Amino acid sequence: MTTLFYKAACMKRHLLNMPSYVAIWLTIAVSTFRIFCTPCKTWSKACGIFQAETLKTPAYNERELKTLARFVFKLKNYFPWKVRCLEQALTVHYLLKKRGYNHTLYFGMLKDDRNQWRAHAWVRCGDTWVIGYQPEQDYTVVGTYAAIVSEHD
Repeated sequence: MTTLFYKAACMKRHLLNMPSYVAIWLTIAVSTFRIFCTPCKTWSKACGIFQAETLKTPAYNERELKTLARFVFKLKNYFPWKVRCLEQALTVHYLLKKRGYNHTLYFGMLKDDRNQWRAHAWVRCGDTWVIGYQPEQDYTVVGTYAAIVSEHD
């Protein structure tokens, strides 16, 4: 009987620590709304310190970061519009900020084979690339935002 209660307590603790699908879905929707309905100047102020980076210390909880990125990546398919890298990066930014993790939001540009400019956004937390990082692409970083939430970094 004690084993049953112990398993139930462990399961409850595990479920409480997992990010909620609904919360992540709503955060993606809010990120998209902010990008398309408010000026860049407005939402970029909430992103952190412009042209600064957080320390590349060992990741807080790499498993949690990868789970968060996986949830965002899965849930982007449940929208009637295409959720691009900026919405995904801002969603992860808001979720990491809520959890108290210091992280950096990157913006990059690349000129492709057809001489077209492409933009991309990605997020790093500690020494872990959380979402959007593409090492095979040679993006030039044009802007960073350091979100410093806690002082233990």
